[in-house]
Amino acid sequence: MSERIQWISHKGKRILYIDGSNIQDENTFLKLFEDAETEIVAQPKGHALLTLFYSPNSVISKAITDRSKQVFANAKAKGIPTGPTVWVGSSGFQKAAVLAMQYFIKEIHVADSIEAAKDWLAAQVIE
Repeated sequence: MSERIQWISHKGKRILYIDGSNIQDENTFLKLFEDAETEIVAQPKGHALLTLFYSPNSVISKAITDRSKQVFANAKAKGIPTGPTVWVGSSGFQKAAVLAMQYFIKEIHVADSIEAAKDWLAAQVIE
């Protein structure tokens, strides 16, 4: 697993933390999503995941948003329901891109800080 991807615990909930901060190269960002997908599809089928994606000062492009949607679709196809996801650190175009993703990924939420994101995720009910 990449050093930018780790499991954290907050208020008894297991959260997949993906650190996409300060990535200015689109290919590096796409590789991060590839690594995240590998970790996600390795999880037991039928258990929804809580995901926190942190990306301040990072490049966001159509290819990156398309790849993030593909990760969720591939997980669902493998029987791993993606649960609530929080995106932290977006501003301007990044925030608009994340909000547009809500059309495809209903459980995505935008938070202003990692702590707010963890608290929001911990409050979610997943099966």
